[in-house]
Amino acid sequence: MTKFSLLKLLVVLCVLKLSLANTLFNEKLEALRPRGLKVTFPDKGYTSVTFHGAMNRTDGSKEWQIYVPKPREGLWIMQDRNLMLEKGDQINYDITVNKNSVTFPIHGTWVVTEFSEDNYDFEPYCALSETVLQCGKKGCKGRLIFSEDFTTGIENLTQWQFENMYPQEPDYKFNVYLTMAVTSIDDGILKIKPEPTKQSIIENYIDDSTNLNIITRCTGQIATNECYKVVSGPHIMPPVISGKITTRKSFNFKYGKIEVRAKLPVGDWLIPEINLEPCDHVYGKLHYGSGLIRIAFARGNSNLSNELFGGAIIYDKEPIRSRFLKKRIHESTIWGDDYHNYTVVWGPTSIEMFVDGESYGYLNSTKLESDLADINMIDSNLEMQKSVWNRGNILAPLDEMFYISLGVTVGGIHNFPVSDAKPWRDSSPKAMLKFKKNKKTWYPTWTSSEMLVEYVKVYAL
Repeated sequence: MTKFSLLKLLVVLCVLKLSLANTLFNEKLEALRPRGLKVTFPDKGYTSVTFHGAMNRTDGSKEWQIYVPKPREGLWIMQDRNLMLEKGDQINYDITVNKNSVTFPIHGTWVVTEFSEDNYDFEPYCALSETVLQCGKKGCKGRLIFSEDFTTGIENLTQWQFENMYPQEPDYKFNVYLTMAVTSIDDGILKIKPEPTKQSIIENYIDDSTNLNIITRCTGQIATNECYKVVSGPHIMPPVISGKITTRKSFNFKYGKIEVRAKLPVGDWLIPEINLEPCDHVYGKLHYGSGLIRIAFARGNSNLSNELFGGAIIYDKEPIRSRFLKKRIHESTIWGDDYHNYTVVWGPTSIEMFVDGESYGYLNSTKLESDLADINMIDSNLEMQKSVWNRGNILAPLDEMFYISLGVTVGGIHNFPVSDAKPWRDSSPKAMLKFKKNKKTWYPTWTSSEMLVEYVKVYAL
């Protein structure tokens, strides 16, 4: 593309965005009787619309999402028939409008003052699924409830939160998350590319004027080690900067089918993070007590990267840590050589893993319970955790709300088996320092260290 053609394209995009910005959307919100919320506005050639809303909240987070793929009779109609509203309730909302790959957000606040009768034949048939959305809403069977195809600019990823924090227990990874520094979107592909830590990057995100090295816009727990790092002796600044995005504040769900099309990172000690993480940590934050569902996990080392894992982690120590992960071996190449579709079907009693449409592992609640009972492991923390899980249902701790996370992490403890090539011992307080000193060995292998994601879709069961 010539410079003139590129300039012309940029001008067209700017004009289109300005025309969207100057459009009067005339959105209309209605509280329904006996219950529900309806949002409508006229169609003007938009390609898709997503509504994010929160009731009586001021922290900017969104409690639920309604995705609408097409208009009906000249109107974009978003309706939630499960929401109970009262006079005086305040709805803070964002409506994300897409037109010709340009996205424009509409922000607004609306207060319930009156009610309308729910007499619109918007959804003539909906078989309620086992999927649970925010506010306890039930999804319709087979319906798309979340979609991201990364067609917007990085600054318009309104469904995602960009993590900025020092990752902590239980894996104590060797990177700091400064997501905007290493994340981009190019031709509809999300790219997260870890980089060795550089002062020129650090100074834009971390206040290093004191020994606390405070992340200025930390998304971790404030006033904890997730937001500051005291450097002393072997306790060094993380030697790698990486990125991670999540739907923690915009979309979480319980049970569903999630599909991610991605190309995994390749390079020593690199790990893709394509996971479902617990939203509220109902069963505790320590030792993976509230669980983690791996959608795709393949270590980046050349001798390990033909092994794909998916499934559940419910405890941080072996032999339980990997007991509920299922493995698929690529016979001819490594998983990071090309794009693949990674899918997890998560239900109330089972979890099944797929790659490119083929099942490679299945977990059910009976197996989970019997395997835990068979493991001969003396661990007081585990026994305490089991007693907490007993308060949940038969798939606990995997029976609560989870959110999507996409990222790349490096090293850490627990994630790599002991080998002569591994430059650190998991039990050593100098593990991160040992890893950093070995940079001349691992960094040359990072020839394809980026994780590329084409799309994420979630369907109700």
